[in-house]
Amino acid sequence: MTAQPNASLITGLSCLQTLMLAGEALGSRELARRTGVVHTRCNRLLGTLAQLGLVEQDEQRKYRIGPALHVWSAQTMQASRLVPAAMPELARWHAEGFTVALGVVWQGLTCFLVHARPGQALHESLGRHELIPADRSACGLVLLSHHETVPDLPAASHGELAPGEDDLAAALARTRADGFARRRFANGETSLGVAIGRRPVAAIAISHRHLAEDAVPELARRLGASAQRIEAALGAVARTR
Repeated sequence: MTAQPNASLITGLSCLQTLMLAGEALGSRELARRTGVVHTRCNRLLGTLAQLGLVEQDEQRKYRIGPALHVWSAQTMQASRLVPAAMPELARWHAEGFTVALGVVWQGLTCFLVHARPGQALHESLGRHELIPADRSACGLVLLSHHETVPDLPAASHGELAPGEDDLAAALARTRADGFARRRFANGETSLGVAIGRRPVAAIAISHRHLAEDAVPELARRLGASAQRIEAALGAVARTR
């Protein structure tokens, strides 16, 4: 945080994020209630966001996502090249029958850019998964292990961990020692995650309900190789620009 953070910008982005997560158009009073922002201030912020095209009003005068956000989304994907670079690796693991994921962590939450279970088409899994607490995924856990301090994590509403997995400090220590994250869930599923890059902003993970313990080291090694190839692909794109 800077010495003088811009409170209006922070509040405006909070309103925008709340609207994106709502999944439906919201009136200004409802948005103010959900964000805890005074209604008159919320109205002013929405007016500014609307002028920028980030939100727009529907026939009922409720606010929904505007066209500028779709442009930003396309520009972001084009600028980062993360998803195109990761797709070939995800496809290889997916073809072997694994659930595959590409995730980032923000404000204590894992956002899956891609999350595809066996039988689900990869192109249909882009941005479809809900946000979950970062400690409840292998992607999130391995990225948290690269933080000097762990951010506050939201309470988990799902993704029940297997017995003995709730000690986050122990899980982070094990992840740092192993170089990869392992998460075991109560439903019998095991997930492995590896960070992409030395100063990672994303991670790749695979999951399966019948993952033999003696298979973990080799799978983790292969997953690390996939992460290295994604990093190399990103570097190749950067060098051509």
